[in-house]
Amino acid sequence: MGRTTPSLKTAVEDYVRRFRRVSEILSSEDKIFIERFLEDLETTVSAYSHIGSTDPLEIFLIHLLRRIKILCKEAERK
Repeated sequence: MGRTTPSLKTAVEDYVRRFRRVSEILSSEDKIFIERFLEDLETTVSAYSHIGSTDPLEIFLIHLLRRIKILCKEAERK
C-alpha cells in the first residue's frame, strides 16, 4: 500500500493540472463547474489510499458521484 500511494497521488495531481489547464480555455461557467468538481478531492484520494488503488480515473469517478450527490442536495434546498 505505501508504495502505490505516492504514485497515485502524483497521477491524480497530474490530472488535476490538466483539468485546470483545459478549464482556462473554456467558458467561465465551465471553469467554475470544474473547480466545484475538484473541491474536496483530497478526501476521496485519502479514502483510496487506504485500499491501495493504483487507478486515478477510478478516484475521479467515485469523486464525481460524491459531488453529484452534494450538488443535488444543494439544488434541493433552493
